[in-house]
Amino acid sequence: MKELFAIIVLLISLAGCRGQPQYTLVSREYNFSAVMPGRPTEKTTLNDEGLPQKEWTFESGYVAGTRRYYHVTVTDYKEILRPEEEFVQNPALLALNGIRQDTFEQRTLATKSGRTLPAVYSSSYEIATHNTVISLFVIDGHRMFTLACRLNTNDAGQNALFLASFVVIE
Repeated sequence: MKELFAIIVLLISLAGCRGQPQYTLVSREYNFSAVMPGRPTEKTTLNDEGLPQKEWTFESGYVAGTRRYYHVTVTDYKEILRPEEEFVQNPALLALNGIRQDTFEQRTLATKSGRTLPAVYSSSYEIATHNTVISLFVIDGHRMFTLACRLNTNDAGQNALFLASFVVIE
């Protein structure tokens, strides 16, 4: 029943995106794809271990007073990442930074090749800006994928499409 509900929500969300421009971000280097509402800017930096970290960000105009923001980060680490260590809730630390975590759901995500990866969906409220950010975190061995977007009721279909479209290719 939950799966049927999720499919219905996705279909309604996709219908709400009709006519809006879309950009399919495909990274062969990092083995994933995701649909964004426009062409993102790309930036490469180093993570805290000195390994490459790549970011794609799409920002545009304001929808209901909130700047549209969609972001993907891919970071590689030296060690194999373990969900029980990486996916730890810390509401007290978030509160110190003016953030309230509303949702934290551990799930799995199937890749195109049939592997199952650990994932977390979360939503948090930024008290200073009154923005809600929804995120998806996925671990694939030494790699962490992070997707985040500002939730906006007038852009909710695009938000849902962005998170639901993420695919690890192999």
